[in-house]
Amino acid sequence: MNRDYSKYSILELEDILNNIDKRAYAQRYQAAKSEYLKKLNDPKQVALEQKAESIKSKDNKLAAQFTISSVIIIFFTARIIDALFSGTTRFKTGPLVDLAIDPKGFYFILFWHLVFVGVGGFIFCKNLKNKTA
Repeated sequence: MNRDYSKYSILELEDILNNIDKRAYAQRYQAAKSEYLKKLNDPKQVALEQKAESIKSKDNKLAAQFTISSVIIIFFTARIIDALFSGTTRFKTGPLVDLAIDPKGFYFILFWHLVFVGVGGFIFCKNLKNKTA
């Protein structure tokens, strides 16, 4: 079975050349190598694939930032709501900061939670703007 290597990208062809068994599949290796060299010597093809890879990389970065900012917003918003309703801020292993006992400490922690929500919201909105632009 002969494969049509003209449909493969330069990166895919590099992967094939690095992982193919050259002895067992000598014809496929030669076909992939000749197509790889042909594409590598075509400046238009190289530029087109670099642009496509750049777009894919940018999309992956935006998706990661979008996910992280969403998690930050949800986590710290839940912590703020819990603190406002219970009057305490809870730590995983540490003591509770109670509004009635230590109001300065309570509001200090609440302030930083709000800062994290604000930063997460800023990153979220920035990514939303970049995604639609």
